Amino acid sequence: MNHLTFSFPTTIYFGPGTRQKLSGSLTTERKRCPLLVTDRGISSLPFFETIKNSLKKDGFKTTVFSEVLGNPVTSQVL
Repeated sequence: MNHLTFSFPTTIYFGPGTRQKLSGSLTTERKRCPLLVTDRGISSLPFFETIKNSLKKDGFKTTVFSEVLGNPVTSQVL
């Protein structure tokens, strides 16, 4: 399984199995309060709940922002 990276301007990890590495990556970066940004559709799916629960179990104080439309416009980003 290959994991890919994309830098814009921070590193973005993606590919199969990447979400299982999230806690480790946050720990390496010394981040304790991640902000998960998604849309309403994704935020209601079981896999997203699994991610949130996993982060909570690992001691992260996670906040979710799910008011993004499928392709965010400038006003949403601002």
